[in-house]
Amino acid sequence: MLKTKAQSLGITKISDLKAHESQLTLYGTPECRQRPDCLLGLEQVYGLKFKKFVPVDPSLRHKVLDSGQADVSIVFTTDGQIAQGKELLLQDDKHMFPPYNVTLVFRKSVLDKLGPDATNTIAKVQQALTTPAMQELNSRVDIDKKTPATVAHQYLTESDCEVINGLYRRFGIDFLGKLNGIFAFVLWDREAQRYLVARDPIGVCPLYTGHD
Repeated sequence: MLKTKAQSLGITKISDLKAHESQLTLYGTPECRQRPDCLLGLEQVYGLKFKKFVPVDPSLRHKVLDSGQADVSIVFTTDGQIAQGKELLLQDDKHMFPPYNVTLVFRKSVLDKLGPDATNTIAKVQQALTTPAMQELNSRVDIDKKTPATVAHQYLTESDCEVINGLYRRFGIDFLGKLNGIFAFVLWDREAQRYLVARDPIGVCPLYTGHD
């Protein structure tokens, strides 16, 4: 729901919709009627009977909220539009929705070609793909209109820089390292009594200074 609509009705969780169901229009994907994690589940688990259900193309699930056509819309929690802060994700207080965890799937033949460190590298990439992180990344594609390939490269680069800076802060030693092709340096500034993290030679990681 739009935050303004939810606040005016005092709605924060799905069960709160019950008191207003006869006034609310729900939009969802065409298959929503038959899905236990969509309209069917809302009827069976929450006992909801909306004023009207309207099937809509998935690409319009946020637009119908903005335009006022929908009071409630079925969306994905990782949608980039949510990061704009205009919408409120209602709490699933009866746990109708199953977990939709991000999982990267590879063919074994591909993993074998990538080498012995591939599994650990993939696990590190996947670990950081939280719901807020994916909302922000998706917003770069959906809102900022960047290509998925560009956003993926930015994400991996930013992740590398975070790891590198974490090593600096943790170990506090002069360091020259390479992580996924990114070089960076840490130097101890004796006069200033602090570590200086220089930019990597290809200019990707931001400058970090500090002495924890």
